[in-house]
Amino acid sequence: MEHWHNKYCDIAAGSDIGERSENQDAYGIDISEHDAVIVVCDGMGGFEGGKTAGQLAVSEMLRLCSHIKDSEHNYGNALTYAMDVADAKISNLQNSKGQKMHAGATCVTVILKKRGMYCLSVGDSRLYIYRKGSMAQLTRDHTVALKAQNDYQNGNVTYDEYINAAKDKSTLCSYLGIGGIEIYDVNNEIYKLQKGDILIISSDGLYKSLDINAIKKIIEKYSEAEIIARRLLMSAADYARGHNQDNTTVAVCKIK
Repeated sequence: MEHWHNKYCDIAAGSDIGERSENQDAYGIDISEHDAVIVVCDGMGGFEGGKTAGQLAVSEMLRLCSHIKDSEHNYGNALTYAMDVADAKISNLQNSKGQKMHAGATCVTVILKKRGMYCLSVGDSRLYIYRKGSMAQLTRDHTVALKAQNDYQNGNVTYDEYINAAKDKSTLCSYLGIGGIEIYDVNNEIYKLQKGDILIISSDGLYKSLDINAIKKIIEKYSEAEIIARRLLMSAADYARGHNQDNTTVAVCKIK
């Protein structure tokens, strides 16, 4: 478990390999006196090079976002540009034989500006916020079901086609490495945070073990970011043990 802090927030992050042969999750934090960047990525285990993709996604998002966090930018545009660069680099990864690796990674990147936040998400890693007794998921899972909903609303598919595709809530339709991302979420206006807010950024290993209410109970039981992060990882591992437990990565940020 690692821990960082500045004038406006306390951040803790850690990762657990679970019952897999390698940890394809990755995370990175860059923090300064007033601002911070938090990145959590999940290399896609069904693809060759998932670990490489996760690590590359984190390094590229940190590299491209860290130098802008202390200045004035259109952060939504900056996050989208960083996403496109990371997507292109991962989609062009090659193995030792010079063959395309077909690697992929999900990603949530958060830029904190004092008590304000910008976020970009692609894939099914998540961002939650806990505020004054309430818990909410701020990101969407970019799955075939979501694409079907968008296609139906835009008149691109029939109702029957929509109903059939909407059953698939696990297959991703968007991720870093797909080679031209069309579905992602980013906020161009700052999301205002309050003292006492707690942000949870995680890979899917967390919420596939603990639902939103279980996460909320842990937050309400413990007050420090580091303890919350540790308890989330331990609880997810305990719940999923013996069921091919997935890699689980959690970053917890408490606003001061």
